[in-house]
Amino acid sequence: MGTSSAETVLFSTTLRPYRSANLHTLRWLLVLMALAFAAIGFGFFLAGAWPVSGFLGLEIVLLLGALLLNQRAARAVETIALTTGALTVRRVDPWGREHRWSVPPHWLQISATPARHGPEGLERLEVRSHGRTIVIGSFLSPDERKNLGDDLREALRRLTPPHT
Repeated sequence: MGTSSAETVLFSTTLRPYRSANLHTLRWLLVLMALAFAAIGFGFFLAGAWPVSGFLGLEIVLLLGALLLNQRAARAVETIALTTGALTVRRVDPWGREHRWSVPPHWLQISATPARHGPEGLERLEVRSHGRTIVIGSFLSPDERKNLGDDLREALRRLTPPHT
């Protein structure tokens, strides 16, 4: 991350969107759906409603497109590192474009918006400094965002000496 040897890493994490199914599972799902749609389409074809078969084929193509977009979105990565010299957020979007935000940690504020549903978790987690705001962990679940905010606050407390 380009930190000097004099900087101590207080917090570091890499966040990735969760996907419940891997590519192998998605391939099998798509094959099973295609076979089911082919059987249904053949039934409609035999009944004389052959145009329905084309629409079922179109649905398979649209399903494939949606699954591919979902897998591409899983390529996003967010790296958060807090050192004694800076908080750095590095974000790589699903298309590989990288964005980096780095600020001195001494004026950082962590702002959390509670989730609307349920007693736990966060709707939105923001890091603010010098008039700039960045939302972090947007693809995490509300409970994961809450844990991330708590961990980051704890790391900031270790950075700031207690007032006497």
